[in-house]
Amino acid sequence: MNKSVFSVKNLVTLSMLVAIQIILTRFLSVQAWNFRIGFGFVPIVFASMYLGMAPAILIACVSDVLGCLLFSPFPYMPGYTISVGLTAVIYSLCLEKNRSQYRIILSILITQLLCSLIINSYLLSLSTGSPLLPLMQIRVFQVLINSVLQYFAINAIILIFEKRKIFQAIAK
Repeated sequence: MNKSVFSVKNLVTLSMLVAIQIILTRFLSVQAWNFRIGFGFVPIVFASMYLGMAPAILIACVSDVLGCLLFSPFPYMPGYTISVGLTAVIYSLCLEKNRSQYRIILSILITQLLCSLIINSYLLSLSTGSPLLPLMQIRVFQVLINSVLQYFAINAIILIFEKRKIFQAIAK
C-alpha cells in the first residue's frame, strides 16, 4: 500500500474491501446461530497478502463492527472483532512475504483452530449460555469445511493475482 494511508486511492480500496467483506460474510454465507460457512475471509486474506498487516486489521475490524451494527440480530460483542483482527494478524504474518503451500496451510490451521474453533466457540458459549464442549464439537464440522474452502480460495487468489500478473495491472 502507498505511504499515504489516507490517499483517495487507498481509502477507496479499503472501503471496497470492507463492503465486499460485509456482503460475503452477512449475505453470501451459509449460517446458523452457531456456525458460518462462506468466503468472508477473502478480503482479509487479500489485504494481508497485498496491502499489509495494518490495512488487513482495519478492514477486518471495521467490516465486523459495521456488519454487526447494521445487519446482525444479535448485540455487538467486541470479542468477535478482536478474533477477526487476530485472524488478519495471523494471515499477514504467514502470507505477506512468503506464500508457500506450507505457509498457506499453517495460516489456515492457526486461524481455524485458534480463532474459529477456540475463541469464537468460547464467545458463542458466553453469549448464548450453551456449554462449550458440545458447541465446539458441532463447530469442528465448520472448521473442516472452511479450512478446505480457504485452502482453495487462497491458492486461487495467488494464481489469479500473481501467476497471471493481474495485480500489477490493477496497481498501475
